[in-house]
Parts: sequence; C-alpha cells; structure tokens
Amino acid sequence: METLDIQRQGIAYPRPALVALLGEGRWNCPTLAVASNAPDAEGVTIKRSNGVLYIDNACDIGRYFAVVLGRPVPRGR
Repeated sequence: METLDIQRQGIAYPRPALVALLGEGRWNCPTLAVASNAPDAEGVTIKRSNGVLYIDNACDIGRYFAVVLGRPVPRGR
C-alpha cells in the first residue's frame, strides 16, 4: 500500500525533525522524503543525506508527483 505521511514543521530554524532526518543545515520546507525504491522522475533531482532520499523544493515536488502519477506537469521553473 502506498502512503503519504505529512508532518508540519514550524517556521523557526532549525527544524528539529528535518535536522534529525537529513542532518545539520538541511531544514528546507517543503521537503519530500521518498522511499529507497521510489521511482525516478525526469527533470527532478532527488538528493541523499543520512541515507534518506529527498526532494527539497516545491517545484520539484510538484513535478515528481505529476510524473510518477501520470498527471500534467505543473508550469514554472
């Protein structure tokens, strides 16, 4: 079963949950952590930190969901 676990982070830096997951200095929101077996999406850079794959900007997150779900790619960037 595919799932999505959304966690809100406060606006103040550092964001402890993101630092714990990805390491110091990586606390950008939005951030999407993806499973190690998640599909690639053309035009999206998936980064790795602390063994976790993630996408750390809204444009790439939107593009990622569009590509893997077979939906139109959002305009922009």
